[in-house]
Amino acid sequence: YVEAGNQRQMEKLPLRFSVQRSDKELGYLQYKDIDIYYKPVKVTPTMRLAYDICVFDYGVLTADNISLFLSCTGRVCVAGSKAWEYGDLRWSLDILKKEEATFLVPFSHKKEHPVFGDFLNRDSFFFPALNADMFSRVPSNKNIYKKLCQSVHFDGKKKVSTKK
Repeated sequence: YVEAGNQRQMEKLPLRFSVQRSDKELGYLQYKDIDIYYKPVKVTPTMRLAYDICVFDYGVLTADNISLFLSCTGRVCVAGSKAWEYGDLRWSLDILKKEEATFLVPFSHKKEHPVFGDFLNRDSFFFPALNADMFSRVPSNKNIYKKLCQSVHFDGKKKVSTKK
């Protein structure tokens, strides 16, 4: 997992949870067997070979990073559904409506779901159950995890380094 945006939230993970390894100079930690890089890192081809899946978290999708997102395989958009995030979400949905992408919209109430309109008809649009520890699996999200793995063409047989 690479926190590729400027959000730097993973750096705070050891404040709440016990991590296996940590290197502040590299901006690296390991949590639940997931390698997490929270400082800007250039991912080399050799580094990519070490992982079955590399997850790049760009933070909020904007005109500045949308081309990076679209260049990725297995695109997953984890959207915020708070009132002040809706503008960013709407922009992302408008840009990505013709693109192959999987959408996760956590923290939303069922009454808000109609706001997503035609996107609700996609097989790749999910509303996962609330999970305070985003690296832990929630049994009620089992079908979402399965479909998410299918959407990024992961068969579940290899060790994965992934987020959300």
